[in-house]
Amino acid sequence: MLTPTVALMFKLTAGTTLYASYVESLEAGNIVGDTYANAGQLLKPLRSKQYEVGVKSQNTRWSATAALFRIERGAQHANSDNVVVSDGESIFQRVETGADVRLGNDWTLGGDLMWISTHDEKGSAKTGNRVAGAPGFVAAAHVDDAVPVVPGLTLGADAKFTGNTSLDPSAISQCQAIS
Repeated sequence: MLTPTVALMFKLTAGTTLYASYVESLEAGNIVGDTYANAGQLLKPLRSKQYEVGVKSQNTRWSATAALFRIERGAQHANSDNVVVSDGESIFQRVETGADVRLGNDWTLGGDLMWISTHDEKGSAKTGNRVAGAPGFVAAAHVDDAVPVVPGLTLGADAKFTGNTSLDPSAISQCQAIS
């Protein structure tokens, strides 16, 4: 099966690039867990498509990024007959921004923010619902210190905050049962 990747990049300045990309991918099918009527069944592979546009800027003391994404991914869920089926699509749309700044010669401080909007569509049962397990907001920060006495060694610390995540009992059991 053909899974194309296409990207277009334009250097706005020496340190700033505008880009757009389209990627298709294929994930191996899952084996249904023991708690479902079709236990042991191998589900068909999941196809996904990702569209992205963004800008990246890299300078000597700082860097910044901003991007818009849309991912359309095949969905799998348990239906009312307790059978796990491949049905519909899960849509993920997000805006992501990030920046890093060098503090002196050895320290770097940075962070990222991501807003995510999700919903299921084209399926028979969950159309319009928020995708289970996907947060609405993620924030991350990091600090790194290049150790001057050991060239190439960097020590770092990261922190991440994940916003509210939509879960339902059938999605939790499905996530545990489909490996």
